[in-house]
Amino acid sequence: MKRIALVVLAALALGPTAQAVGPNLDLVISVDFNEATPKEAAAHIARLLTVDYSIDPRVTTRITLRAPKIRAKTALDALCESAGCRWSFGEGWALSFVPSAPAPAQRTVSVAKLYAPIDFTLKGAEIKDVLRALSMLTGVPLTVDPKVTGIIDIEVKHTTPAEVLNQACRKAQCHWELNTTDAGPVLWVVPAFKVQYD
Repeated sequence: MKRIALVVLAALALGPTAQAVGPNLDLVISVDFNEATPKEAAAHIARLLTVDYSIDPRVTTRITLRAPKIRAKTALDALCESAGCRWSFGEGWALSFVPSAPAPAQRTVSVAKLYAPIDFTLKGAEIKDVLRALSMLTGVPLTVDPKVTGIIDIEVKHTTPAEVLNQACRKAQCHWELNTTDAGPVLWVVPAFKVQYD
């Protein structure tokens, strides 16, 4: 009798914890969408996260997005930036995609542009100039910590701006990420030593 009670207690203790964890949005995945329907793109990401999904039939804009290494959350953000939707988790951690509210006419920022291949060459350039050039190419506003400094060379072909940012920050010992604001995504760059990793 005691053994049965202990098993039941263990199950009750583990059950809510397992459900509370949810999908790993930091999971690095690979996406290659070429004029894919939102349903195809959503199904691919949901399958990698091992969750169910539902998509509103009004979400119809096709998506082109190629990224061999991208965080699942960033892929979901890019998908919805391109398709004009917003995503969330519902009951049982099922992904839900619904149309987003109409964007203001002046807003043109698209996270997806960070993952469209480009050719990029700058030699003997100040890191801030490299970052400004990438900001102009992608249309994503830039915020740079004044302590981010250094002269670097960058020469790549058919590489995404996100990967150029990775290479630039490795050389200049900085860290970049996208911050979401009311006006849209902002590229945020700080010295690597300011970032705390778990």
